[in-house]
Amino acid sequence: MLKRALIWGGAIAAVVVATAGLMIFATAGATVFRVEGNRLYMSGPMTGASPERFEMLVEQHPGLTTVVFGDMADVADITALIQNGYRIRGLGLVTEVTPGARIEGDAVWLILGGVERQIGDRAEIVLRDWGGAALDREAAAHEERRRYVADMLGDDAFYWRSLDGAASGHVMTGLEIEDFGLATDG
Repeated sequence: MLKRALIWGGAIAAVVVATAGLMIFATAGATVFRVEGNRLYMSGPMTGASPERFEMLVEQHPGLTTVVFGDMADVADITALIQNGYRIRGLGLVTEVTPGARIEGDAVWLILGGVERQIGDRAEIVLRDWGGAALDREAAAHEERRRYVADMLGDDAFYWRSLDGAASGHVMTGLEIEDFGLATDG
């Protein structure tokens, strides 16, 4: 009887540990979301689950006005990023990069979704080539990203400039941010 109880106890413990491990694995490296008042804070890498999580928070907090970005690493799922960017624009939300935050690679394009865009002091906007520079300008691989940037900024000049970023990254200057219209408000 004791042996059977120990076996069952061990099995239950194994299931609990395995479930906890799966939860940690499933959320590791995912975008972190937090809502404070009318502001939705996002940081970390975008994943395929990010649009669903974003949508759930928007539904739960209908008074949101601003999406605030902390550090955002390069994006693993460009489709998720573009979905979120269009949704941010469709909801009429402002995007804001926190002072000192680092936005890298394709994650830079997420801030373009804001109807107004603010970039905090000492924030770093880092352009990285995703490999598109090696492609012919007419290659289909450019189209999704290029069209998104054109939809958000009115033209695709920033998309083509983003391809000039080295693999190690290019930190945009304040003048570049201004010239491409990345920020609409100081």
